[in-house]
Parts: sequence; C-alpha cells; structure tokens
Amino acid sequence: MADFGLSTILALAGTAASAAGTLAAGAASKSAGDFQAAQLEQQAKEEKAAAQREAERATKEKNFVLSRQQAVAGASGLGALDETVQSLAGDIITQGEVNKGMILYGGE
Repeated sequence: MADFGLSTILALAGTAASAAGTLAAGAASKSAGDFQAAQLEQQAKEEKAAAQREAERATKEKNFVLSRQQAVAGASGLGALDETVQSLAGDIITQGEVNKGMILYGGE
C-alpha cells in the first residue's frame, strides 16, 4: 500500500482548494458576463426605441414640409397638381424616407 506522507496529503488538499477556487472564479466570471449581456441587451432595446421615436419625428417633419409646400403652391396660384410642385413633393418624400431609414439604421 502506498505510504502517503503529510506533504502528499497537503499537496492534494492544496490542489483541491485551487480547483475549487478556479471553479468559483469561473462561476463568478460567468455571472458577471451574463449580467453584462443583459445590460447590453437592455441598452440596445432603448436605443432602438429612441430611434423609432426619432424616425416618427422625421416623418412628421416630412409631412409638415409637404403640407407647407402645398399651401405655398396654392397661395402662389400654381396649384397642387403643377408639375414642378409634384416633382418637389417627390423629392421631399424621397429625402424624408432616406432620413427615416438612416435614423432607424442608427438604432439597430
């Protein structure tokens, strides 16, 4: 039978304690990582919601500009169906959609 001396027993105990410490450190690291992941996910949701609100504001601004354009065109005698007015309205709509898309992309 093997003769286990005091130094062998102490070495085994030290190895076991070291392994337990490593496992505990790993568990703590996983817990911290899980917490950080949850925080980052919450931050991403908040940024996406803010981008959606900003995109809605950009849509309202586009609609206001279109409305103003129609009012000015009507007051000038051109009318809403004038070719130039329609062309400018198309440009405003296109730019408004680009702005909205960029805002939403920034929130992703």
